[in-house]
Amino acid sequence: MPHESGLTFRQHRQDRRRRFKLRTRTCLDGGGRWLGLKLSGARGSTGKHRIPYDEAPAHALTAEALDFVSDTLVRELRLTMPRPLVPVLSTDYKRVTLVDRAGKARLTCDTGLVCRGAGRLVPAYRGLVLLESKSADGKAAVDCTATSGPSRRFRPRWRLCPSPTSLRGS
Repeated sequence: MPHESGLTFRQHRQDRRRRFKLRTRTCLDGGGRWLGLKLSGARGSTGKHRIPYDEAPAHALTAEALDFVSDTLVRELRLTMPRPLVPVLSTDYKRVTLVDRAGKARLTCDTGLVCRGAGRLVPAYRGLVLLESKSADGKAAVDCTATSGPSRRFRPRWRLCPSPTSLRGS
């Protein structure tokens, strides 16, 4: 839920050191809705803060939510919360998360991705699986990218810098 002027988007694109991203997330299988605030601070630090949000609509901010966001931004980044904060993008998808046995890496697999915003509905390519890997050093077995072509081999991400790929259907 960025500021209506596009402030948070511009801060992200300009790689500003002190910025934030706010979102609600509803987990259909595990249950529950959360309001999450992701902070990017000095020297590349990242912090994640969240509160339960089960009783509130996903597209609106309650007084409690606004207090949480405002207090966290001031405490963690010394930023004043911009007003108003409004939803500008909604994404729907189905997610499966795989975690290695040691718990040091994970791979999320998203399918059925649909983005909604600015009066538009944009589905991803049919059959697309969006993969995201996370590990402490970026060199776990799951940190890889599928190559295009019939072989569908995987290559380690740190050796391959693919061009951005459109997620839009034709």
